[in-house]
Amino acid sequence: VLYWIGFAVPGPMRHTAFICLLVLVCVRIATATTTTAAPSPDTYTCVAGQGFQDPPALCTEAYPCTNLLSTYTLQGITNITEPTTDPGRCRRWYDGHWLDDGDPIAMPVPDSPRSGARTRYYCRYVPPEANATHRVPLVLHFHGSGGSAPYAYGKTPWREEAEYPSNATRGRFAFVTPQSLNLHWPSLGAIGDGEDSAKWDFFFRNQSRSDDFAFIDKLVDALVADSYIDPARIYVSGHSNGGYFAAFYSAMRSGATNGGGLGTGLPGATLNGNRVAAGAPFSSAGPFTRPAE
Repeated sequence: VLYWIGFAVPGPMRHTAFICLLVLVCVRIATATTTTAAPSPDTYTCVAGQGFQDPPALCTEAYPCTNLLSTYTLQGITNITEPTTDPGRCRRWYDGHWLDDGDPIAMPVPDSPRSGARTRYYCRYVPPEANATHRVPLVLHFHGSGGSAPYAYGKTPWREEAEYPSNATRGRFAFVTPQSLNLHWPSLGAIGDGEDSAKWDFFFRNQSRSDDFAFIDKLVDALVADSYIDPARIYVSGHSNGGYFAAFYSAMRSGATNGGGLGTGLPGATLNGNRVAAGAPFSSAGPFTRPAE
């Protein structure tokens, strides 16, 4: 190109041609995607009362997740280059038919502390009789490593229990499964398996800078504001990695006021003052006894 400009372009136009070439080169450099290794969470410093000094890195095009959980590699997936994606349909097979609640709901989180504006997803079932004068309990259930909101929706008996309670006197309740972010995961300790995947971050415990806390706090406040959730009966559950986060979130959102929970490491409430009444993490067994499970 330089040869062509130097010898084929007329003299009066040569200067303009060189400027155009320079602009094109600068634009190409600015828009190029560079793939490099993400900072290893294993090198992070632990801070008293906070856990990791920084949250585990997100899976992105610049920092792709390649050391994947085996459930991904068995599907032929070799890398993850997005922090989160629309995870699929929210449904559960029960008693010969689908309990189908449609596509996941997208929730913009404009004040996500680490990553700015980001869209998060969740599945939701709300009993049709729920309204401002008949508020129902809420159960939030967090999926495990490599899982998703629809996977948690379809693989545990929470969904049918919400609509067809095994204890009729308890009544129906709202059931919500949020979707985590895709993270580079540490390999330190018993709970650091080093396998990148969709995970809830419980290593980084500064609530004021946690993307997951920002998302779940906003989700809880929005569900209560819709006038069908009883704020005195908000419960959390989780499986495996989601169980760790359920325990963490319920502990940090069990206080009476929102002042204690914003970056202090003390139990508090959401921005609107909502708090968790109880939490119930579990590992491999479901929370209800059913012959088919």
